[in-house]
Amino acid sequence: GAAVSCTGCPTSTNPLTCGTSTCDPDTCHGTCTDVGDCVCDSDRYGDNCQYAQDVSQSTVLKTVSPYTSHIAVSSAFPISDTQTLLLWVKVEDATQSGVVAHRYSMDNPTQHITVTLDGTTVYGEIACSGSQRVSLSGDLVVGEWTMIMVDTSEMINTLTVGNSGVDQVYTPGCIFKLDSLTYLGGAPGRTGIMATFGTPNLMLPMNTQLELGSTMSVEISDTTICKLPAMLSPCSTSGTAECVDLEDGGFKCECSSGWIGEHCETPLTPCDVTDCGDNKVCVGEGECICAYPALDDGQGECSTEAHPTGYCMKSAYSNLTFINHVYVNGIDVRFMFHLDSTHYTARNNSEGYTLLTAMVYDVTLPIMLYPDSLNTTSTKTYKIVASPTYMDFTYETSNVMEGWNSMRLHANGGGITLDINEDTGVYRESSVNYLSAFKIGGEEGGVYPSVFPGTMTRFTVNGAPFKWTAGQDVKDCSAEADQLMGVGDEGSAELWAMVF
Repeated sequence: GAAVSCTGCPTSTNPLTCGTSTCDPDTCHGTCTDVGDCVCDSDRYGDNCQYAQDVSQSTVLKTVSPYTSHIAVSSAFPISDTQTLLLWVKVEDATQSGVVAHRYSMDNPTQHITVTLDGTTVYGEIACSGSQRVSLSGDLVVGEWTMIMVDTSEMINTLTVGNSGVDQVYTPGCIFKLDSLTYLGGAPGRTGIMATFGTPNLMLPMNTQLELGSTMSVEISDTTICKLPAMLSPCSTSGTAECVDLEDGGFKCECSSGWIGEHCETPLTPCDVTDCGDNKVCVGEGECICAYPALDDGQGECSTEAHPTGYCMKSAYSNLTFINHVYVNGIDVRFMFHLDSTHYTARNNSEGYTLLTAMVYDVTLPIMLYPDSLNTTSTKTYKIVASPTYMDFTYETSNVMEGWNSMRLHANGGGITLDINEDTGVYRESSVNYLSAFKIGGEEGGVYPSVFPGTMTRFTVNGAPFKWTAGQDVKDCSAEADQLMGVGDEGSAELWAMVF
């Protein structure tokens, strides 16, 4: 902006400001200016910058000169047609006139959002280009903390000042590309105001990393973090018992019972008081399950040494997941599952069991197993139902039996095929040749309590065994699988030859 200058100044005063302030280079521990100020870097304060300070721990700062003071806050500001600038300020002098906040583009200085103060009236100027410039106004209360927000959204420009209401104006929208610095209390080359500014974590854009930039001539306010009004405190109002000021200028939030977190913002959960140790994850207070690749060894321990040929799903949390990063030109997934009526009699779930969930891009194919005659003593019968999302077909087959059953899911670019016991139950024309993932069992967190309770084995992808990518609460059922298969028996060999 233009240099500060006055006319008709009395003798013995500064001809630029008509003030009596002078700066002695020999005593100034900063930089002397033409207006008579000794400009301090952010780590010093005082009339001659003679005192040291650490502003890294304190975020309640005040500007001390209308000519040289400013607080520079750095944050990421996205390129968009929506921009918001928010700050909290406390002004003690109603006779000031200058910049409260300023953000602009170095590449295109005509683009900026600027907040100025004249007495008690706040003005917001939003400029997207030289021809698109709007002004708004509102009043603040001297001596009180006031929120000021300038917002541009969907071609509506809004200025909000405390509780005095809002001022809005409609203009054609524009795409802002503003720099990362927001100046508070002044700006380089522009006259500012003397005021106290609230914590940067309350300034938009929210939830981004904020840090002090090239801050000049500021002092740490007597108003510490914990002396701020509750609406400005970084400590959560829900979970904080007390905010404690620290000697280094920082603060600590003492949490109420049942709350945790740096700012006491997170409710305590049962798993926060449960130590599961290695290879386990918590699913409830005092309740831990094995986190894959660890498997339950049947003795209550989670072992990572096993290389199972068979798996059992233990609970509603049980699952195994395979993420496909390799097979993009056709995929053939096969496995076997063992049906035992005693499992179903015990669990008595007539709503079905999640046997497999396949993901093909945005299509989810849940394959459910239903016991048809659950509560009778006659021969148990079952059926498989597959109903993919976003696809207009449902496949149902009763070609499922007690003992071992085989399943094959195949995608080759011409269609998706689901086979049960070598019976091609469904062929759906589709350009899909890529299975992004599939999951055996339920979801993390027990979303599907109807997890398949039996034994599974012989998983292959395109003819080769594979390793699971993720999962939890799975038991090593190699011995059960081998016993059920009758490994080494003639019948077992014939079955494997038929299925694989």
